[in-house]
Amino acid sequence: MIGANAGRLRSERRISQSELARMLEVNRSHINQFEAGKQNVSIDYLVKIADGLDVSVVEFFSGLGGASPRRIVEKEE
Repeated sequence: MIGANAGRLRSERRISQSELARMLEVNRSHINQFEAGKQNVSIDYLVKIADGLDVSVVEFFSGLGGASPRRIVEKEE
C-alpha cells in the first residue's frame, strides 16, 4: 500500500518512473517493483523518494489509518 501511494503521488506530479529513477540514481525496475508492492524498501529509500517527489514521507502512509503493521506491508490481493 505504501508503494501504491508513492505511485499515485508520482503520477499526480506527472513524473515518470524513469524520471524518478534517474533522480534517485536507481534502476527503473526498482521503482516499478516498489510501487507494485513486490519490494520492501528502507526508510532511507522512502526519504529519497519523498525528496524526489517533493512530498513528506508521511504522505506514503495516507489512508492507512489504524492498519496493523502487517497490513501496511502486505500486497493488496
